[in-house]
Amino acid sequence: MMLKRLLLSIVFFTVCLGVGHLTQRAPSIPLDNKFYKVDKDGQLMAAWKGPWACVYDEKQNLLWEVKRDDESIHDGYWSYSWLNDQIGVKESGDCYFEPNRCDTQDLIRKANQIELCKVTGWRLPTK
Repeated sequence: MMLKRLLLSIVFFTVCLGVGHLTQRAPSIPLDNKFYKVDKDGQLMAAWKGPWACVYDEKQNLLWEVKRDDESIHDGYWSYSWLNDQIGVKESGDCYFEPNRCDTQDLIRKANQIELCKVTGWRLPTK
């Protein structure tokens, strides 16, 4: 009886190791995810890896900036007044890379300038 339990435990452990090994290769296996992490170089990342700079929304085919706490244009504590073309409020946000206060046009310009996630077509989302 003890030998049978030992053999079953070994078989169970071996199966668990095999399943664990397969799940570590998950990035190459398409999943039914809607969102994917993207690194600063524009490469898709495994769900458990980091840090990531953008999120790709597969359903909408959009790339979203990820806010951080690093005193860059991506800092979540910085604010930008909403300005799209000439509609909105100019230079009423709080950021540190502009000599004056900033707005969303400054954020877009800077994100395109540094090629965030290797993209140069950043814009505000539309309805």
